[in-house]
Amino acid sequence: MDYRITTAVAVLAIALAPRPLEAQTYRLQAMGGASLAIEDETLSLTPYDFDGNPAWMARDETATRLDVAPSGGYVSGDYRRRYSAEAIDRYRAKFDGVKNLDSSGVFRGSVDYLYEARQRYERSLKRVPYGGEAFFYADTTAGEFRYNGPDVRATYAFEPIDGLTLGAFGRYMLLDGLKRVYTYAEVVDRDVVGVFGAAYEPTPGIVFGATVELEDESEKITANDVNLREVETYYYRGERYRVSDRGSTSEQRIRKTRFEPRAQIHWRPFEDLELAAAGGPAHRNTIVEIPTGLIIEYEEGYASFDGVEAKAAARWRATERVTAGARVGYEQTASWSKISDRDLLIWEWETDAIGVEGGFAYEGDGFLATIEAGATMRNADSTKYIDRRFVSISSTDVRFLAAGEIAVTENAVARAGVGYETFEHDFLYGGEDATALRGALGAELDVGGSDLSLAFQFDRRESGGKTRDRVALIVAIRLWTF
Repeated sequence: MDYRITTAVAVLAIALAPRPLEAQTYRLQAMGGASLAIEDETLSLTPYDFDGNPAWMARDETATRLDVAPSGGYVSGDYRRRYSAEAIDRYRAKFDGVKNLDSSGVFRGSVDYLYEARQRYERSLKRVPYGGEAFFYADTTAGEFRYNGPDVRATYAFEPIDGLTLGAFGRYMLLDGLKRVYTYAEVVDRDVVGVFGAAYEPTPGIVFGATVELEDESEKITANDVNLREVETYYYRGERYRVSDRGSTSEQRIRKTRFEPRAQIHWRPFEDLELAAAGGPAHRNTIVEIPTGLIIEYEEGYASFDGVEAKAAARWRATERVTAGARVGYEQTASWSKISDRDLLIWEWETDAIGVEGGFAYEGDGFLATIEAGATMRNADSTKYIDRRFVSISSTDVRFLAAGEIAVTENAVARAGVGYETFEHDFLYGGEDATALRGALGAELDVGGSDLSLAFQFDRRESGGKTRDRVALIVAIRLWTF
């Protein structure tokens, strides 16, 4: 099983989905992620909702509000990859607010605290073991690994002149991790993201946008046994070859940077039809460093990633009750990894994916029903020189979704969704002829002028008699004044 090919192609699904700066609304989560033909506050095809351009938030987010949203869930099962955890418990407490500053613009900020416990995390000491690089850092045990820390985000947008909006988004996340068995590794993972955007509406109905996204992440891993014994860790180069490190302390630092310019266009030729397109190139790299002194770090490995992504979508209100939507996306990524001190190429791969989706929604008196279907074709080629392996994989994946909502009373709405997917090759977990069954339930209540939302999600992915389940529960209270 080619695990890093699996991870590399899994991220290509991004090409088929919107890239908002924040997650879907709780309404959509309670409907299984339905999005193509539903009109929702986060589902317009404008540059902000469709592609995460912070500048257009000045037009999209006009209502002051505060969301308080605790959530929890778990993932478990024997269908997993070599360095994956057997089970993961994850809890979050999130506060997300929007403040309309009138002529001074719009501000959005959120604070999210994450707690995650990985059970029987198999040997890997990296928080993200499969990032597309040909390098692993592992010890000899499987045990519980805990991560916790804050994730702070802020967005500001304003309109200096009529038709021109400017905006910026920033994110700072800091997670502490601890392995609770030998080698008692400690992790500090710091991630900083900045997005700068502009959008211009030369005439009503058409908007042009552009963004530049920068990211800098640093993960420091220190294995130091609490019982003052020696620790033994391994620096893997490829899947089979490794260098052993024994001593009172073993360390590794992983540095990642990303640069991604993008362009967007939104066009509403008439009231009932909106069209959008977005895309751009992307470059990122990973540097693996090993400390050799108090301030000197030795570059063990380097990985480079270059790609391009493009997508387009349309939504048409065919009648007063029927809405149709469609989306198409393409993404291509090429990467190589080398051992730095010898400038030795040890691995290179290339992936691409193209997907098409379509859906319809019918809105009746007090209810809404929607169906969606889509197909994605993925290809991956990997040459592992150091492992003397060549892998070429192709897969066609198909998905179906049906969802709806109904007004139970004047102040209460019930929601549900069910979906089914098939994978010739599961690029997420590596199985063949895999299937995924997804279900969601939820409700929304008007409680004294505030909105209470509930969303419960269940997924089961299966291949070769092995399964992996995911369960999540979200409770959110929205206050319209604060």
